[in-house]
Amino acid sequence: MRVRKGSPVATSSTDDAEDMAAGEYEVDDTDLPLNQIYQCDANDLTKLCIRDLAAGEVNGRIGYKPQGR
Repeated sequence: MRVRKGSPVATSSTDDAEDMAAGEYEVDDTDLPLNQIYQCDANDLTKLCIRDLAAGEVNGRIGYKPQGR
């Protein structure tokens, strides 16, 4: 994917990108609308769900997470 500087579909901050990937990003009002795609069934990791995120919420709080991380 390519985007222009200042695009709302990508971040120019490596810290924010790493937090998003780790499920540790706190959503800001300026990020909205923002959705999360996540593995929602620990017994079937091929099952994916999508949901809206809210300002102040951490993006990885819901969904399957491997043990030891």
